[in-house]
This record gives sequence, C-alpha cells and structure tokens, in this order.
Amino acid sequence: MRGRRLVIAAIVVIAVVAGLRLAVTPTFVGGYRVVDDTNLALQVIGAHPTWRAITLLEETPSDVTVGMSEISLQLGPGFGDEQPAYVVVTLNDPLGARRVLDASTGAEIPRLAP
Repeated sequence: MRGRRLVIAAIVVIAVVAGLRLAVTPTFVGGYRVVDDTNLALQVIGAHPTWRAITLLEETPSDVTVGMSEISLQLGPGFGDEQPAYVVVTLNDPLGARRVLDASTGAEIPRLAP
C-alpha cells in the first residue's frame, strides 16, 4: 500500500514538472533601448505573464546574445496582453558597438528610438 502511494506521488510530481516545462516558451523581443552603458531595456509584448525571466546572457567582443522565456497560464485573452513591457538586462561590459541578438532565433534585435 505504501509503495503504491509513493508511485502515485512520483507520477504526480513528474506530471507537474513536465507540464511546467512544456509551458515555458521563448519570449518575442520587439526591440531594445539603451538605458546606460551597461543596461538595456528589452521590449516585450504582454505586460502580465505568470513568469518571465532572462534565461541566457552571453557576451562576446562583437555580440550580446539574450534569451528570455516566460510562462503564461491563462485561459483566453487577458487585460494587458497587447501592452508593451520592458525587462532590464545588465551587461558585464559596456554595449558599445556590439550587436544584440535573440537567442531563440539568432536574429538581431532592433534598437528602438529613445
């Protein structure tokens, strides 16, 4: 009886972890603004996800690659889905003339006017 409960508990835990992992999706970054030498504000659409975070930040002498992921757990459209939001990224070195790339697509993220 105790063994059966452990197996059921393990299955539930695995299902929850797998479900959350499948819910994590790359976030579309529409552009960035330079806040100062080492801070960028990435523009994303959708002001109220359940969870959003920078999942990758790699810096080379020529490029800055940024990956962002989010979980949106809602049924149907919600308020703020079309609103832009900004996520600030702090670099180790000044941006200078480096390109900013999206880790999920490899495309260059456009710089937005201030």
